[in-house]
Amino acid sequence: MREIQDYSIPVHRSLLANDMLLGIGTNAAIILLVVTVLAVNMIGLWFLLVSVGIYFVLRILCKEDPYLLEITLNNLLEQDVYYG
Repeated sequence: MREIQDYSIPVHRSLLANDMLLGIGTNAAIILLVVTVLAVNMIGLWFLLVSVGIYFVLRILCKEDPYLLEITLNNLLEQDVYYG
């Protein structure tokens, strides 16, 4: 039987890229959207300017490392010590 050693298949770039919503991670985009909607209802429309600023900062951070916000959110939600 003959073995195939140099067999390769082209993989499209879209299959390797992680899912980004509006250029930032999906969880971060959803959290930003929910906080923006709640703050606009409670505080006022000027909070839209604040959320647009936060969005651009998050997008700049995610351009270098797309997993940065996902890892940060996971670390913030974990406990430091788990008692048994």
